Amino acid sequence: MEIPIRIFGIDFSGAQDARKKIWVTMGFSAGDGLVVEDCLRVRDLPNSGKRLESCLPDIVELIKSNPNAVFGFDFPFGLARPLIKAKTWEEWILAFSSRFKNPDDFKKKFLSYAGGQELRRNTDKQSVGRSTYLKFREISC
Repeated sequence: MEIPIRIFGIDFSGAQDARKKIWVTMGFSAGDGLVVEDCLRVRDLPNSGKRLESCLPDIVELIKSNPNAVFGFDFPFGLARPLIKAKTWEEWILAFSSRFKNPDDFKKKFLSYAGGQELRRNTDKQSVGRSTYLKFREISC
C-alpha cells in the first residue's frame, strides 16, 4: 500500500492583519488526485499571533513538523520594476542585506523611492477588483 504524500498549500499575505488573510490547505495525494482534508486561516493554528510577525513562526513550525510533506506557497517573488535600480535581479538580491537593515528600513526606503506610494506590480493591477475568487475560496473551505 502506498503511503499518501501530505500536501500543504499556503495562500500567503503580507498584510498586518495576516492571521485573517493567510489560508492553509492540508491534504494528501490519492492516485491521480488530491484529497483536501482541511482549509483554515493561519489564526486557527496553535499559538498564532495577531500580526504578521507573530504568524510566521507558526508557519515555520508547521513546515518543520511535516518534514516529508510538500509545501506550495502562493505569494509573489517580485517587486515593481521601477524600484529595482540594479542591472540584474541577482545583483540586487546579493546587495540586499547591505542596503536594508531590517523590514521596516526596506519599506521606508521603498516608499521614499516611490514618492510615498506603494507601487504595484502588473499582476497586482490585473487582480484588483476580482473578489469572486476570494468569496469562492471562503465558501469552499
